[in-house]
Amino acid sequence: MMQSLQAVWIWMEPWYSYAAFGLAVLMLLMLAVVGLMARRLKALRRREHLTSELLMRFQPSLGVEKNFNALLELVGTVIDAPVYAFYVVKDKQYLLKAVRHSETDFGKVRPSYSGLAAYKKENYMPPISLQPASIPSKLEIVKEGEVPLLTLPLGGRGAVRIGPVRKVDKSTAAALESIGETMQAMVPEIVLAETMRAQIDVVLASGKALQNISDAAVDPVSTLRLMIGACSRAAGADGGIFFERVPGRAEYRIIAASGADPVIVQELQNDQVTMEELSEQGSKHGYKLIQQSDADYYQLPPYVAAQASAAVCAVSVGGAGTLVLLFSRIAQTADIGLNQLTRVAQELSEIIAAQSPLQHLSKVYVNILKQLARMMDNLNPYTVGYSEQMSRYSIVIAKQLKLPEDEIRDIALAAYLSNIGVLGLSSELYQKEGKYTESEYEMMKLHSEVGASIVSVTTGNKRVASYIMHHHERIDGGGYPTGLRGNDIPMGAKIIAVVQTFLAKINGRRGRDPLPFDQALQMLQSAAGSQLDPTVVAALVGWFQSKRSDPRVAKGALGSCWDMCCTPSSICEHCPVYRSKSQDKMCWEHETNLCNQHGKSCETCFVRTEYMTRKETKKIG
Repeated sequence: MMQSLQAVWIWMEPWYSYAAFGLAVLMLLMLAVVGLMARRLKALRRREHLTSELLMRFQPSLGVEKNFNALLELVGTVIDAPVYAFYVVKDKQYLLKAVRHSETDFGKVRPSYSGLAAYKKENYMPPISLQPASIPSKLEIVKEGEVPLLTLPLGGRGAVRIGPVRKVDKSTAAALESIGETMQAMVPEIVLAETMRAQIDVVLASGKALQNISDAAVDPVSTLRLMIGACSRAAGADGGIFFERVPGRAEYRIIAASGADPVIVQELQNDQVTMEELSEQGSKHGYKLIQQSDADYYQLPPYVAAQASAAVCAVSVGGAGTLVLLFSRIAQTADIGLNQLTRVAQELSEIIAAQSPLQHLSKVYVNILKQLARMMDNLNPYTVGYSEQMSRYSIVIAKQLKLPEDEIRDIALAAYLSNIGVLGLSSELYQKEGKYTESEYEMMKLHSEVGASIVSVTTGNKRVASYIMHHHERIDGGGYPTGLRGNDIPMGAKIIAVVQTFLAKINGRRGRDPLPFDQALQMLQSAAGSQLDPTVVAALVGWFQSKRSDPRVAKGALGSCWDMCCTPSSICEHCPVYRSKSQDKMCWEHETNLCNQHGKSCETCFVRTEYMTRKETKKIG
């Protein structure tokens, strides 16, 4: 038996050796695979980290140079080199947009002193432009003269040059290629943001220039301020005040001032005797210069001498009023300058007279702007009636707050025209469905400033323009365009902000259903104190609560759908609900209603969701 087992073992012994050897080889192969997978996983994680870092550093609003410098700084954490340069393709050339240089510590880079010029201690200076032929199709070291430069192409959109670099290992190359793939998508966004920023600057500069010219053309007060400043400089005066006689009354009122101490302006407004004397002096002589050496000077009240310590000049502006110039010092050539002012004053009186008929045009402009706003509303079924809704609910809040009638009128107009500024932007932008890119959002934010300029230029109503300008400010200071906070925000702008936020909740969009009525009110209240003014929110919520408790609406909706939604007559006149005006049925109970023509669905319309909430809480019998 033992001999048989020994024979079997002798026969099998070589096979065990082979099996052991094969097992060892298999284990080595497995270890190699595991090591390779670990290295690939490590490389993948590194790529994910670099991609995440790129996205965190990428901020289009920072501008071209800052963004490209941030990207070059990240490249500096991957490969150490003296110089990093970023090129962008424009007009079939690679143009230098940013340069950074290494610090002593690895991975630390800083901007060059001149922005695009090489640091003076470096031998290599990147050229301002490169020809496409000098850019390789993949990551590669190329020579510029004797300088070896690692060039990372960005898919024909740009390139990064790093150097001098004589060699690069596979791991670093892989990381740089990963960065390059992500950068390819970023370059167009950064360039687009810079282009839009330039367009924004042009729009704002043009708007301000147009507004200044328009103010001088149609607004008498703006014209007077402009002319007072010009006349003061021409005559060497410190400032001036213009006043007129109130029509039909024996008293005077100050219309405009420039460069004059506000205290003096206020004192003069309360001093009818001095204004009458100065008016008579100007009318009698054309202009009357009263210097400190004249006896008449000491008849002037002390508050005038506080600024006009050398002389006062009264200039008659035809039948329009009197211009008073204040001098702290008087030049020997003052009479020459003042003689010229008499001619300027005559022209100024003619301008003021010519402006009077233009005031009537503001009503025409208002009607045109309202028609344009309605036209924009009608471009999309979800915005039909929007401007009218904005105006009506703003009036509701203004009345709840017991504001003066003239202020209520201005708030109503500003609310109606709150989005008129989008006319100055791309139609593709304001008609876009879905979320804006960061660049598009920055451009869209301009609509408040552009709208304010349009209204100011066409109507001359500064208060309405200020409401439009600031209706996207936040109570906590986080809004735009100027970051006003709290009481610094005009009341009209606060009211428009609340109404706009409320309507955004109860009016749907394509792909987004409106919120139920009570949920919209709750979200409005949750934004009070941070985004919205609490007093204004409380006024709107209180009005709805009062209306809901009114016995006249106890068994029905708060109002007719065409009234609550401000639906245009062009839709209503064809709707069977409107034609019947029956109290027996709710609007949503008519199967043939035309709600879809103004972006409504009966299931989610706030007229119905408000009614259903009251019914479910048994407030409706």
